[in-house]
Amino acid sequence: MFIVLNDVTVFCLKDQLDQIRGHLNHRDTRRIHSVEYRRSSMDSNESAQFTLMKLWNNDEVRIMFSIFGQHSLKGPVELDVSLVISFQDIWENLIRPRTYEEISAFMGRLVELCC
Repeated sequence: MFIVLNDVTVFCLKDQLDQIRGHLNHRDTRRIHSVEYRRSSMDSNESAQFTLMKLWNNDEVRIMFSIFGQHSLKGPVELDVSLVISFQDIWENLIRPRTYEEISAFMGRLVELCC
């Protein structure tokens, strides 16, 4: 289980979630793009309802922790996150086409190793 501080800004919350994601998979270079909270409430029949609440600003983060503190005495806060990857990371992971010179040099090294 990972602990997220409850008196944070949206930026700090995303940063904390990025650190957790990094601990789980250090090769994953994606960053947290958006965060949603599954806000629970009871309808008139006392059935639990869940509403996704996007966390865009600091007030919404404070509201999330306030709602959670009022209605949930135990258990984790459930957050859904979407991840994005930078253009630079995409570019570096692409398999780029080889030039004739690169292919020729590679083939020459293969011939030397085989013979």
